[in-house]
Amino acid sequence: MEHYTLNPGGSIFGWDNTLDQSLLNRLPQKTPIKNLYLSGAWTFPGGGQSAVLISGEMVGREILKMENR
Repeated sequence: MEHYTLNPGGSIFGWDNTLDQSLLNRLPQKTPIKNLYLSGAWTFPGGGQSAVLISGEMVGREILKMENR
């Protein structure tokens, strides 16, 4: 990953995989800014391909909930 991203930790994992930056300590999908959501390796549930897909799905579900109100 460092070769492609110049990030020595590998961008696929976002932040350093430490206890301080894992699971519930990662950024939430919902932000204080209206209609701005986050998904990816730096958000909950964490880094790696599967977790990033789950993060995107969580954002999609949140947006669909808002549209159905």
